[in-house]
Amino acid sequence: MSVDAHTLQHPEIHGIWNNHLHLTRLHLILNYKINWTYKSSTILSGCLNKYKQTHLDEYLIPPRPLERGLLTITDIIDHSQNELKFKEMIRKWAMEVYTSLDQCHKTVEKITEKYIDNTSG
Repeated sequence: MSVDAHTLQHPEIHGIWNNHLHLTRLHLILNYKINWTYKSSTILSGCLNKYKQTHLDEYLIPPRPLERGLLTITDIIDHSQNELKFKEMIRKWAMEVYTSLDQCHKTVEKITEKYIDNTSG
């Protein structure tokens, strides 16, 4: 979640589709309670590649820079000595960033559906 939150707080630095991947992953973890693994990322990447084929010009429009959640990596590092607090802060950070991109949730839900279809059964 920390990688996703950090990436989505700086979406201009990363590739267009990278933002889709990180927001969809947060969507799956936070809303669908997916226990994320390396294999999960491979599956999501494949789903995103299929999605891109019919949405080539799509772009997730991020909020303005200071509207992407109040917490930052600096706030998280401040709690790195206490594992429980550290994990709690990462989750809070991820939720803040995720919530700031609420206008994009319908888009990533489409990718989520592809992921769920690929993993159920």
